Amino acid sequence: EALAFQCRCSACAADGEVLRKSDARRRQLGILIENLHTLVLQLETLRPEPLRHLVQTIVGLLDAELGGSPPKKREVFHCAFRLAMEAGFEELAVDLARKAWENAVISEGPASIRTLRMSRLVDDPRSYDDEEDDDDDDDNDDTEHDDDDDDDSDDDRDDDGDDTSVVAGVLSF
Repeated sequence: EALAFQCRCSACAADGEVLRKSDARRRQLGILIENLHTLVLQLETLRPEPLRHLVQTIVGLLDAELGGSPPKKREVFHCAFRLAMEAGFEELAVDLARKAWENAVISEGPASIRTLRMSRLVDDPRSYDDEEDDDDDDDNDDTEHDDDDDDDSDDDRDDDGDDTSVVAGVLSF
């Protein structure tokens, strides 16, 4: 109603236990996405398996809550790819890039610019340094029931002055 219309998506139209479960999944997604964002500050202690597990958990929640939203999955896999590369986990990064590419093909088609970028990352994961910073800025168009009023600023540093640009602005719920 704050947007001058009444949403009728399945999440907003739910009630009772269905609504409570949906809200719980969305809260958990928000927390896990934030965890993914903060991993950039822990690159020196990050290990591949916890990153892989976090991504699998997020993807499972996306399957349950958003019907497996390929655009959101692509965002998650791409964000995790960038973290894996920053942490030096090239084998994991290639796997994540492949999954990002698969979801880009589903959501945008095989010839989209983003799909072609994902394909390049599978073939040459080190080419991610050449990616444009705005690669994922326009990806929030498929998220239903999005209550967050994010205040995105251009500053990619957290309160401690650490650079968080590896994942800054990539994912939001």
